[in-house]
Amino acid sequence: MPPIRGSRRHAWRTIIHWVRISATLLVALSLVALACSGAPADQGAASSAADGGGAPAATSAPVGALGTPGTSLTSCEMITPSDIESALDLDPGTVDEGEPRPLAEGDDPAANSCQWDGDWGSFSIIVNPTLGASYFADTVESVGDRAETVAVGDGGLWVGDIERGYFLKGSVMVLAQFLRITGDASPKDAVIALGTAAVNRI
Repeated sequence: MPPIRGSRRHAWRTIIHWVRISATLLVALSLVALACSGAPADQGAASSAADGGGAPAATSAPVGALGTPGTSLTSCEMITPSDIESALDLDPGTVDEGEPRPLAEGDDPAANSCQWDGDWGSFSIIVNPTLGASYFADTVESVGDRAETVAVGDGGLWVGDIERGYFLKGSVMVLAQFLRITGDASPKDAVIALGTAAVNRI
């Protein structure tokens, strides 16, 4: 009988040994299959962007790669104090020169902003000289029927609930709004007048 027990013990050891080898092989094969089927990290990021997970920031691209800005004028040069005085029916000399304002880094590295302040109120514009056509199209889609179309340049919008105007000419979009008005002037009429003055200088 002892030899039989020894044979059984040997048989069980052999079975356990092969089970361990088989398990190790299965794990190795699974890892190989996973590595072969996995997508590279950059491909995954591209897929995420295509699925709406967010596009890679374009701020790292040089201006030349985005196209040539549609104007060499800065935002402070596209509106003059006399433009604001005319739009608000103010006396000459009431409005001072505008001052540049910093912008958060965005897709258009040539974008810039200017603001005019005084007792009469405060007016601001943002100029996107390179990607304006794309921004304008996105704005049209996002505001929908909240916007009123105005005949300025290559396209104009007035969004009454936020009292803001968007004006396009070529690749340049001008965003204009009054932050404050102390008089009785209509923000809509004044913004459209100033948007018209801005795009007429492009």
